[in-house]
Amino acid sequence: EPHKPEIDKIKVKCEKCGKLMTRTPDVLDVWIDSGVAPWATNKQYKLPYDIIIEGKDQIRGWFYSLMALSVITHGKRAYDTVYSHGFTLDEKGRGMSKSSGNGIPPEEIINKYSADTLRMYYIIKESPGEDIKFVDKEIRNAHRLLTIIKNAVKFIAENMEIENYKHKKPKPRRPEDKWIMSRINNVADKMTNYMENYLLSKAGREIINFLVEDLSRFYMKLIKDRLYIGDKNEKQEVLSILDYVIKKALVLMSPFLPITSESSYQLLKKCIGEKKLSVHMLDWVKPEEIDTELEENMTVARKLIQDILSLREKTDYNLRWPMPQVMIITTNKHIKSAVSELADIVAEQTNVKSVVLSEEEPDFVTKEVKLDYKIAGKQFGEKFPIVARKIIEISPESIIREIEKGEIRINEEGNEFVINKSDIIIESKAPKGWLSLSTKDYTLLLNTELNDNLLNEGYAREIVRRIQDLRKEKGLRKDEHITVGIQSDVNTVVRKFKSMIEKRTNSEIIIANVKDMKEYKIRDKIVKVGVVDGKH
Repeated sequence: EPHKPEIDKIKVKCEKCGKLMTRTPDVLDVWIDSGVAPWATNKQYKLPYDIIIEGKDQIRGWFYSLMALSVITHGKRAYDTVYSHGFTLDEKGRGMSKSSGNGIPPEEIINKYSADTLRMYYIIKESPGEDIKFVDKEIRNAHRLLTIIKNAVKFIAENMEIENYKHKKPKPRRPEDKWIMSRINNVADKMTNYMENYLLSKAGREIINFLVEDLSRFYMKLIKDRLYIGDKNEKQEVLSILDYVIKKALVLMSPFLPITSESSYQLLKKCIGEKKLSVHMLDWVKPEEIDTELEENMTVARKLIQDILSLREKTDYNLRWPMPQVMIITTNKHIKSAVSELADIVAEQTNVKSVVLSEEEPDFVTKEVKLDYKIAGKQFGEKFPIVARKIIEISPESIIREIEKGEIRINEEGNEFVINKSDIIIESKAPKGWLSLSTKDYTLLLNTELNDNLLNEGYAREIVRRIQDLRKEKGLRKDEHITVGIQSDVNTVVRKFKSMIEKRTNSEIIIANVKDMKEYKIRDKIVKVGVVDGKH
């Protein structure tokens, strides 16, 4: 019997010294058993193993005992890679436990949201070896992002069903189509590299960002009109691009959001030409053609769109009202290249009739120069107010002229101050009817004066929105052709834009009173809209 107390009865004489040997009272570290586990029972073990995964508390426990005992016993390392995760803490950064009453059972989150919501949350927050605080509003945000992905899949499935789409090879012609195909291949390439290097959360964040930001929030806006009002060939072309992209995206998503990717695959597999039982049976994505230049140009275009939209928010008109012109002033060759290639996308996404690219600002723009507090404040310290005051006294034209030569030297109160280009901010000031925005790479000038034609188009677009809202309220599908009655203060606008309104709403417009009309106020005009059931 090798255990106490029987083992203590055994005494063995030492052959070297003649003294009696007894059980040592010391106890081996409990991780010794785990450290020898690979070869203690399996003589066919092969060292080293590819990877070991455990919490960071195992650094001095299992990780160490495996490595130390393997080197001592066999002269070989036990493993090649360690992936160590942190722990989930409560919102205040305290460890969760039953005794402290701050523990949250995973089942509670899964039942309230879903298992993939919990996975999404950890993908977004997790970094190897670092603890995370479990914050309720952040789990809600993860659920919101997952819903965006599901809605994108639903959107694709519905349009494929409506158009009776059958799987076909894509033939992209437009830059936005080439871009989204390049993006999914770029994502696949990055994810493969991340996963081969065990940067698992980075890989997960890559596909989530693609699905939410690139596909749902951007590309689907670009193709909306082609799907709604394009001809049959245009619709089939767009759907073939979505087919190409979503199949790859579901495979890339499957290790991270397995339930969502599987349910999405089952919804789409007939349309995308797949017969495999499960998305998890498909091969990993092999990246195809990547157009780096186009992706870089689209990144610039998206930043321009964002800045133009921020200017639009300062006007009295929402995005449905067209603006006459935006000027992009820049000497940056990358921005010029992006605008030259993608001006139509910038115009469409900002609802601006004309995008003008120029290296020089028009004469009606004035300049304002001021010190950048974040940079110059550190350099000049308590002397900053003195320098700032002196800068105001010098004409902007003189400052700009001198700064282009290298630097400006200012003498004030017996001190010399050297001002570099990085210390100042140069802003363009536009006159009434224009809005301006300046960055280090470009200046935007937005013309906000709407003539009668643009105002009328704005009213027409608002009426389109009201008809679509009414269609949704009545539970009518977008492919169901309807008859709509309109009576308004802008009937002349309705007549002028009748064909556009009908095309965008899949309807027949009649200017007449019908039953159950709903009244809307669009700026200072009253518009009544009703869907006709049967004869009017």
